[in-house]
Amino acid sequence: MEISYKDAGKGSALRFLLEYLGLEQAESAAFGDGDNDRGMLAFAGIGIAVANGSQGCLQAADHVTSSNDEDGVAEGVEWLLSLQPANCPAEQMADWAED
Repeated sequence: MEISYKDAGKGSALRFLLEYLGLEQAESAAFGDGDNDRGMLAFAGIGIAVANGSQGCLQAADHVTSSNDEDGVAEGVEWLLSLQPANCPAEQMADWAED
C-alpha cells in the first residue's frame, strides 16, 4: 500500500519547481512512460511520452517519441531542440545541446 498526500504528484512537483525557478508553464517539458507521469505530462508546456509507455501516459502526452530501448528520450531531446523559439539565439540552443 502506498500512502501520500492527496495533492502530491509529479505534476504538482513540476508546478512547484517552475514557481521556484521563476519559469512559466510554457517553458517546461517533461518525459514520462507510466500512469504516474500523466499529471506531469498534462501540466508541462510540452509533455513527451516514450512509445512503450502506458496508454494513459501516451494519451496525456503532446508528443510521442521512440521507445526507451530505441533511445526515445535522446530522440525527444533532439526533437525539442528542433523547436527553437524565435527569441532564443541559436548559440544558446547549441550550448544547451552540449550540456
